[in-house]
Amino acid sequence: MNRILVAALVMGALSGCCTVGQRITRLEPGAHADQVIAVLGRPDQVLASDGHEVYLYQGRRTHHSIWKTNYTVIFKDGRVVEYGRGLAGEDPAHDLVILPAGT
Repeated sequence: MNRILVAALVMGALSGCCTVGQRITRLEPGAHADQVIAVLGRPDQVLASDGHEVYLYQGRRTHHSIWKTNYTVIFKDGRVVEYGRGLAGEDPAHDLVILPAGT
């Protein structure tokens, strides 16, 4: 009986946790790095590229999914310019953007 109760409590606690995929919707362009960390937590990796800073959140679960994905936040001049699912890369105009998985 105690094991069932403990398991139910753990499942309830875990189901209430927000994933990075859910929390990233709280970000806004122009946010500072400390605001991003307050919402998403510390990134798994921080990169610098051509005047940009990139925060990577790797292998995170999406909302109500068993699949994991990567999320990226791109900063320019210390402020968020783009965020979302995928990894940073260059577009045809050589701008740093978030590329969806598989590109």
